[in-house]
Amino acid sequence: MMMQFKPQEKLQTALAASELFAAWVDGRLNAPFLKPGHGDARVELEMALAPVEGHRGPTPLFGSSWVPGWAEDLAEDLPDAGDRAAFRENLGRLRDGAADVVVTGQQPGFLGGPLYTLYKIATAVELARLRTERGLPTVPVFWSGDDDDDLAEALSPVAWDPGPDQAVRATAVPLDGKRAPVIGRLSRQPWQEEAAAWLTSSAKSGGLAGELADLWSMARAEDWPLSRVNRRLVLRLFSGSGLVVVSGDDPGLHTVSHPLYETIRERGEALREAGHSRGRELVDMGWHAQINDRSLARPLFRIVDGRRVPQPSSELPADTAGIRPGVMLRSPVQDWLLRPAAVVVGPGELAYLRQLDAVYEVLGVPRPPLVPRLFAWAVPRDFPVQRLEDFRKAGRVDPAAGARLADRAAKEAGRLLATILTDEVGLTPDRAADLAAGRTRRWRKGVEAMLKDEMRRQAERAAPSRPGWVFPDGQRQERKLALGCAAAFWGGDFVATVRRAARAHLEMGATGDWREFTLEVPALGQEKVK
Repeated sequence: MMMQFKPQEKLQTALAASELFAAWVDGRLNAPFLKPGHGDARVELEMALAPVEGHRGPTPLFGSSWVPGWAEDLAEDLPDAGDRAAFRENLGRLRDGAADVVVTGQQPGFLGGPLYTLYKIATAVELARLRTERGLPTVPVFWSGDDDDDLAEALSPVAWDPGPDQAVRATAVPLDGKRAPVIGRLSRQPWQEEAAAWLTSSAKSGGLAGELADLWSMARAEDWPLSRVNRRLVLRLFSGSGLVVVSGDDPGLHTVSHPLYETIRERGEALREAGHSRGRELVDMGWHAQINDRSLARPLFRIVDGRRVPQPSSELPADTAGIRPGVMLRSPVQDWLLRPAAVVVGPGELAYLRQLDAVYEVLGVPRPPLVPRLFAWAVPRDFPVQRLEDFRKAGRVDPAAGARLADRAAKEAGRLLATILTDEVGLTPDRAADLAAGRTRRWRKGVEAMLKDEMRRQAERAAPSRPGWVFPDGQRQERKLALGCAAAFWGGDFVATVRRAARAHLEMGATGDWREFTLEVPALGQEKVK
């Protein structure tokens, strides 16, 4: 029997804590600096389903000499002959400029990373299919952020042991006081052994779980880096979809990006100022600046001994193969290389890209339409959906919410401190404002950490106790449960259901009716809902 999915709460209600995102899907994001249509997710989806304006011919990436080596490596990781044949056909179109791309991305992580990565890819795959059905040949692209070094985020997803109903966690990577290594290059780590052991124990029923267990066993035997394991995983899960994977840590990709890096070198100060000013505008409007001044001041990095080291943009080397973009420039580099017809995003990325609108303008890079990803909960059949509403009301856990509230607290505290320094100490208003801003900026970090910790505790208290995998660690399931865990539990039927839900998500979104979905899956073992 085919798994079922159902639309549930409106996204603007389900994600109310992400205020900017909620306003966007509700069509009421009226920031004065936005271009027409960019404050309404429905309108951006319409733009995403229309012909790409302003260019014809191959993109900088697919029209470059980078393609043959990448294509050979990717073909080796495709699941079967059918996928390889489809890839060759799509590659020909991409190299001729006869096909567009839809892109989404995420860093690799424990057992493939969080479940929402699956939802992002499924949305990109179905959006590409919708465009193709409209006579606009389109290839879905997953940009693997394997050049990242945020190990805490990469290892935060959990698998689940349904017997004792408890999480299976990744062992942290010891750093010995050094910079964190680039995630995609890691191999032979304890958490890779833990992932393999969990998959092996879950593979007794065979099927997709058995295939994934074999994949991890092969990765261990041949010492694959995490980047390749993750690539093989998503290509297997989306076999038959035409999905291709691009690695953010690919040196050849950054060689192709040399002309853009030259522009970055020439306009470095203007880029920093654009990101800073737009961030302040967002804060003044009651939202949050995703990129802080420290990150804005470090737009580029170079790879040294497998680690990211800041690279002054004014000292750009002639060979940019070892250069990697920082937070401010990851998306502009991607969009310059691919010229996508659309980018599939979640709440954090929307806020991040809103701050980068001004950066895109300075670089002269067109900003493609943004499309919301699928949002969904995998729940047992007959699960009382009121539990989801109770969780939303009690928890309100969203990574941006703590930052936004800390911004608000710092703004009010800064005003009060500046007033005291002026009225009671006798400083000039400018001097008082500078001192207050510096002091509250440092104070704000502790406030944000405290808010996030208390929000997490509140969510854990509010979440039903069983089954634990619905609310792992009291968090939104899609942020915490590993996608490889869900795929092993529920197999190819689950992935197919996610794709069908993503298609419905887009079709309903085209009418302005954006919804969160439930995906009805078999319960695990003898567990009961409590």
